[in-house]
Amino acid sequence: MEVPAAIGWLAARSIEVRQYREPAPADAVYDRLALQLGSHFDDLRPLHDQIRRRQGNGGSFSLDLRQASQVQNTSICNFCTELHRQAFLTEYHYDRRARRLTGRLQRVPRVINFITGGWFERYVLLITTRLLRGAGRKVDALVNPQIVYPNGDAFELDLVLMVDGEPLWIECKTGDYQQYVHRYAEAQGQLGLRPQRGVLVVLGLADEITTSLSYTCALTVTN
Repeated sequence: MEVPAAIGWLAARSIEVRQYREPAPADAVYDRLALQLGSHFDDLRPLHDQIRRRQGNGGSFSLDLRQASQVQNTSICNFCTELHRQAFLTEYHYDRRARRLTGRLQRVPRVINFITGGWFERYVLLITTRLLRGAGRKVDALVNPQIVYPNGDAFELDLVLMVDGEPLWIECKTGDYQQYVHRYAEAQGQLGLRPQRGVLVVLGLADEITTSLSYTCALTVTN
């Protein structure tokens, strides 16, 4: 298996990569679910928020769809059906008369990690690489590298892409970004990247906030 090019770029800066996520057969399932959730997130957000809110309390959830449009209702039910089919949900039922669904999240780390943010990282990676390759750029991705700086400090990155031989570092957050912004700005300096080459993607963050944070943190913040 070919070693991601970003490992060499980091090594040239005396930054060691201890481990990273390598491709796996299950990626096709996770990627498909991530694309489904990300592409229809406006409709699926109530479901996503409810599952995420309940995952720490046994995983059971319910959602009232009486106010949902037919399109939103269909999107939510289709996604739940797929989650249940792939055993991300141990239980799923939709009451057509009451227009209410109930379900229970599978209580295993791989599923919880996916729901609480792993899906967004996959979605950003898939969309970004698709756009860049569609524009004729050569892209190579290093995913979830656990690194050690020359001073011995350890850190984990989300995505490091090499685009036509140039690094692009991307961090992804579905919320609670405040405690990470300045930490990422510091990491960008340690990586020796210009502000345009370090990106923090925060799901649903208002445009005016992304602009102000980009100015104050010397890091590109986007939604």
